[in-house]
Amino acid sequence: LILRPIAKHLGSLLEAMTRERLDGGRNQEMGHIRELMETMNQRLQLMEERQEFTDRLLERGREPGQERSD
Repeated sequence: LILRPIAKHLGSLLEAMTRERLDGGRNQEMGHIRELMETMNQRLQLMEERQEFTDRLLERGREPGQERSD
């Protein structure tokens, strides 16, 4: 009877610690995913810039009346 309140509080403490660990792991995982998404976004922007540059070069290379050599 004397140990019941102590065991109850200990159980609550263990539950809180478990929840904190799970939430901490999720937050860490979300941070990692956010970093990956930012990196992918930067790389995609770079690819878009390069594609636009290449398109401009190709368009500039085609003079009116010049035949395409496909």
